[in-house]
Amino acid sequence: MLRLVDGGKLSLSATLKQCLGEAVAKIPNAERITVAQLLDHSSGIYATNNDMDYLTTIIGPNADPARVWTPAELIALAGNDRNKPAGEPGHGHYYSDTNYILLGMIVERISGRPFKEHLTHTLLVPLGMNSTDFYSSYLRRDAHPPARTVQGYLLATDELRSAIKVNAMFKPVPGDKRSSGQLLNTTQAAERIDAAAGMVTTLPDLMKYASALFRGKLLSPKSQAFLMSVAEGMNAQPVGKKRIWAMQAIRKRYGVLIYREGDGPGGVNTLLAYNPSTNEIFLGFINIFGYFNEVDFLMDEVIGGLATVRTDSGSAME
Repeated sequence: MLRLVDGGKLSLSATLKQCLGEAVAKIPNAERITVAQLLDHSSGIYATNNDMDYLTTIIGPNADPARVWTPAELIALAGNDRNKPAGEPGHGHYYSDTNYILLGMIVERISGRPFKEHLTHTLLVPLGMNSTDFYSSYLRRDAHPPARTVQGYLLATDELRSAIKVNAMFKPVPGDKRSSGQLLNTTQAAERIDAAAGMVTTLPDLMKYASALFRGKLLSPKSQAFLMSVAEGMNAQPVGKKRIWAMQAIRKRYGVLIYREGDGPGGVNTLLAYNPSTNEIFLGFINIFGYFNEVDFLMDEVIGGLATVRTDSGSAME
């Protein structure tokens, strides 16, 4: 989106209604929500990723590993009378995959080609991300999944089971016994929303992207400042303070991290983090979701542990 802004094809102040017209006529406040508010999750739009009609086809009774929801179907959930906005535009930050779905639709409207095609030709190919693709592409009738994939596991707690009946197709891990819940192999419950991180990749490919993004190789200085502004003033905040804007930021004992995390019922937690004070990038994933605070573990025990080693040894990390 910011590269479209840099190319003069889009304005951050453009409204959702101006960008997509009648396609978003039923979205509350579409005439007031701006592109910038979609990017920083201050739009207040209903989070369709938490909608039971959606989740039941991902992990619930109607789970279908081949089902790909279209943007129009998901937007219809956000415009449904029973699904109220999380807040007023510009007042508070409420994470919602719906923001990304709408941004993907705007990309298609401006570029004149499918979202996946646009992103492949403008980002993946130029960066040499040859091992990256969209999960939905593997669900075609003639598609072949990657030869090697990580299995994902979800902890089915009593709280989770009280909210949704988990489909019996997701089998328990043999021999696993724990009082906090049952560990299920939910790899096939991975989400397939193309514009909302519905991608399959490798850590080396993700590092190519992270290096280009965080080190200013993708955006103009103005757009880069918009992206990184989430860290402004965070050094003065107490340890543990978090923000969700276009990126996320958190104050840790070893400094401020600018980051994005990804998780879901497919059972994998991924963290992409940058420490602007040291110019260090950290990527990591854990193939379990819901067992403990996985992202906090990666930040505190892994990144924090590396920071301690660096301080004690007096040497920098790569």
